[in-house]
Amino acid sequence: MNNPVNISLREENSSSSFISKIYVADALNHRTVAWRKDAKEGSIIAGGNNRGNQSKQLHCPIGLSFDNENNLYVVDCDNHRIQKFTTDK
Repeated sequence: MNNPVNISLREENSSSSFISKIYVADALNHRTVAWRKDAKEGSIIAGGNNRGNQSKQLHCPIGLSFDNENNLYVVDCDNHRIQKFTTDK
């Protein structure tokens, strides 16, 4: 992580048990990362393709939010936009 600035905690129902994930806006690595409970490594959910302004790139993400359909919205600060990403349901 390089300047993690925002987190969102999500609980997901999987076969009668809940799996907790923490989503992190990793600003200076230009990505968002999901961490499962007790994981040693996270999974890149959005960005992580160098900084930039293409649809699969971020430039300093600073905020995260989810809607009711589990879509992730990322505040992409230096691109002056909010991007929507589909996550696993």
